[in-house]
Amino acid sequence: MARHQQATISDQSFNERLVHFWQNHFAISVEKRELKILSSAYEKEAIRPNVMGSFGDMLLAVTMHPAMLLYLDNYKSVGANSKLGLKRKKGINENLAREILELHTLGVDNGYSQQDIIAFANMLTGWSVSVKSDTGFIFNNNAHENEAQIFMQQKYNQPKMAQAKAALFYLANHKNTAGHIAKKLAQHFAGETNKRLTKNLAIQLEESFIKTGGQLKPLYQILIGHEACWQTAPLRFRSPNEWVLAISRASQNVRIKDKALIGGLKNMGHQPYFSGSPAGWPDYDSHWNSPSAFVQKWQIAKQLSRFIKTDPLAFAKVCFGENIDQHSLLAMQRAKNLRSSITLFLLSEQMQYR
Repeated sequence: MARHQQATISDQSFNERLVHFWQNHFAISVEKRELKILSSAYEKEAIRPNVMGSFGDMLLAVTMHPAMLLYLDNYKSVGANSKLGLKRKKGINENLAREILELHTLGVDNGYSQQDIIAFANMLTGWSVSVKSDTGFIFNNNAHENEAQIFMQQKYNQPKMAQAKAALFYLANHKNTAGHIAKKLAQHFAGETNKRLTKNLAIQLEESFIKTGGQLKPLYQILIGHEACWQTAPLRFRSPNEWVLAISRASQNVRIKDKALIGGLKNMGHQPYFSGSPAGWPDYDSHWNSPSAFVQKWQIAKQLSRFIKTDPLAFAKVCFGENIDQHSLLAMQRAKNLRSSITLFLLSEQMQYR
C-alpha cells in the first residue's frame, strides 16, 4: 500500500512509472515466502536509487541484494573446488547466472551458450546472504570457485568478488543488452499501435545506450520527446495495476480502502510482488485485454465506485478535461444512479487505455 500511495500522490509520476518498469524487469516474487519481508526493501534499496543512474549500477545493486540472491537460490551455490564444495560435495546453482543473461541483460538465446552460464555461475559463487551483514549481503570466499573462467570468449581471473563484477560490467555494456533494454522500453511506452514508430524508437534508444555506456537519463529524454510516445491513438491497454493507479490519482481526495485495492489487484491477477516468475509480468496488451479480465474489472469498478462520491461528470473532467469521449458522457448521463455512472466511466475505453 505504501508503494501504491507513493505512485498516487507523487508529482513525479514518470519516475514512479520507471520504478515499476525496472522492478518488473528485475522481478522477484513473494510467492517464495522468504521474500515477503524483503520485497519492498528490494525496490527501495536496489531499484529506486538507480533509476536515474546507469544500467550497470542498477544491475550490480539488484544482483547483490539479498532478495535476488534468495529468490534465485544463489546463496546455495557453491564452487565444486572451493573449500566448502570439497568438504560438503556441493556444486553450483545456475539460476541467477541464467536469469541475468536471459532476462536482465542479453535476452533469451542472444549470444551466450550453456557453457557461458556455467562459467558465470562459477563466478557468482560466494555471493550470499547473512543476517549479520548491515545490507544482508555477504561474500563467502569459502564457497567461491577460485579459478579463472572463460566467459563469452574472454578470460576472467580476477580475485574473489571482482571476477563476477567484471562480468556484470561487461554484460551491462554489451550491444545485445542495449538492444534488449531498448525493445522493452519502446514496447512499454509506445506499444504496437504503430510498429514503424516503435521500431524507430527502439533503434534510437539502443544507439543512446551504446553511446553513453548504459546511462538511463538520456534514454528517458528520448522517450519523452519521441513521436512514438505522442500519437493521438491510444498506445497501451492499461494493466490492472496501471488502471487502479489511474483511478487513485484521479480521485486523490478520496480514501479508497486498502483491502479494496489489494483485493481488486489480486482478483485481476496483478497483485504487486506476486509476478510468479523471474520474467515478471507480461508487458503486452493481449495478456491483460480479454473477456474474462474485463469481467473482473467490471466487478472491481463496481467496488471502487462506492468510494468516489464526486459528481460523475466532474470526475470525468478531472481525468480528461474537455477531451472526454462523447459516447462515455452519453452512457454516464443515462445511468440510473451515481455509482452506475462512475462504474461505466471507469470501464470506458478512455480509462482502459493510455
